[in-house]
Amino acid sequence: MFNDVQRSFYLQGLGLDPVVIREIEEMRAESPARPLSQKGLKNILVDFYSQKNGQRRKLESYTVEFLYSLWLELFSPCHEYYVQVRPKNIDRSGRVSSTTADFMVFEPEGVCLVECKPTVALEHLAAKRPDEWVCRDGVWTRPPVEAWANERGLRYMIWCPPEPHGIYQANLLILYAQQCVDGGAPAIEACISRLIKTVEEKPLVVAEALTSISSLSGTHLLKALASKQIFGPLKSIPLDEVDRFPLYASSAQAEANDALSFTALQGGMLQPTVGSPILLASVVDYEHGIKRLERVKRILAGEDSGSRRYLDLVKKVLDARDGGGNELEVCLTEYYKSGRRVSQLTSAQEELMHLSILRYRRDATIRGKVQAHDHLTLLCRNAGVRTPCRATFNARLKKFSLEKRAYTEGGHRGFHAVELATDPGARTLRCFLPGIMVHVDSTKFDERCSPDFLATLGFDCPTLYLAIDSATGKPLGRAILFGTSCRNSLAVLIRDVLHRQGSLPRYWIVDGGSEYTGEWFESFCTLIGATRIQPPPVILGRTHMLKTRWAA
Repeated sequence: MFNDVQRSFYLQGLGLDPVVIREIEEMRAESPARPLSQKGLKNILVDFYSQKNGQRRKLESYTVEFLYSLWLELFSPCHEYYVQVRPKNIDRSGRVSSTTADFMVFEPEGVCLVECKPTVALEHLAAKRPDEWVCRDGVWTRPPVEAWANERGLRYMIWCPPEPHGIYQANLLILYAQQCVDGGAPAIEACISRLIKTVEEKPLVVAEALTSISSLSGTHLLKALASKQIFGPLKSIPLDEVDRFPLYASSAQAEANDALSFTALQGGMLQPTVGSPILLASVVDYEHGIKRLERVKRILAGEDSGSRRYLDLVKKVLDARDGGGNELEVCLTEYYKSGRRVSQLTSAQEELMHLSILRYRRDATIRGKVQAHDHLTLLCRNAGVRTPCRATFNARLKKFSLEKRAYTEGGHRGFHAVELATDPGARTLRCFLPGIMVHVDSTKFDERCSPDFLATLGFDCPTLYLAIDSATGKPLGRAILFGTSCRNSLAVLIRDVLHRQGSLPRYWIVDGGSEYTGEWFESFCTLIGATRIQPPPVILGRTHMLKTRWAA
């Protein structure tokens, strides 16, 4: 990381205008330009200790911004970087405004502003503001901000994580955790030298390297990968699959293998295209199709005299049978097309219904659909229009997402109870290496404990703190204390983990409790170079694992 003098010489050496240098210094001083939040309900906050900066960096996204930070720490030649910087005086068709970039990176060749977004988010933004977000030949650009940067001699780019990102992020987590470990430098360098010489002769998989090279361990191998002395397909093959992960002496060869393996990985995760009318048919059409096919079979068998209406259908079934097609497909009805094509409600009724639905989704005092329809009845009566029936109102409610109403009624717990499951290809994978990432949570003793044990407690109710290894799902440590949750309990848990394991994890997944978000735990994480990860509040699957571990 630069000091003030080095940074001044660096910026002057780039030949930047003094006004631009002052703008850069202002963006750096104001970083982060806005407080982090979880208003998106699904984003995971990361309080990241950066070795390259020697400081903490607070990020709003675990799967995008944190992944880019890991790449900067491991493989980028940059000197330092800052997060959540705010460029000002951006001209957008005559309007002057500001924006917030995710990163400002001080690279050897210049200063670069980086916006990190997944492809899905970029496509959504481009649909809303096509003049602001543009994709040319597969490369995303943002013309107003790019013009602002070019005018000042800076660079602006949009970075998209690889999709799927899970394997890449899990591998980088391991490499960065290993990079933070010191000790045994001469012995490590000797083993790494033997590894490099062997790999230069021919590529090896990890299992072959560990068995054929004397004194080589996984620590040596990870150190060599993190320091770019050897290379491997980090995006497509997990490091824990030692029989599949190859090691190369050339980065170009590793990148070529990684590209081929990643393409195969993407192809294997593609969902099949459902185009069959049978699979897409409604329940009513499917049931009537089966009945029609059964009657056609009876007609062909001479058990039913049939009718003139069935002559054409019988012919279609015979043609499908001769041509190798599906007989049921030609018998499907199209009742889903029946019904009204135009709404029977007036514009005034539509407006009042829309207002009632919005209030139902946002107002927790409206307890149910009947009460919401009563509110619509009152609005229509005051406006002098006919009230839509309850069936119409309920049908309109079904068209809206359930998540907003669930959040109104139950907060974060209700929202995460009804949200859709994430596609397996887009999910974050567990950490592959034991002892690196830990889930920490606390819970009160309750009826899940032994009745005899509860009887001995009397009126006291202790709090259990538990640390679960992300890789193995087994406890790393525990602490039981009486009283409310506090940092003293967390300190006892940390001491227990260190006593049992001999080392402390590098990544701590904790909730938003005061003992985790306070200065004490932040100072502790800075001292050991750890990263604090805060998932959205009340994600049931993650806390339930911790609380049931003790009951088991």
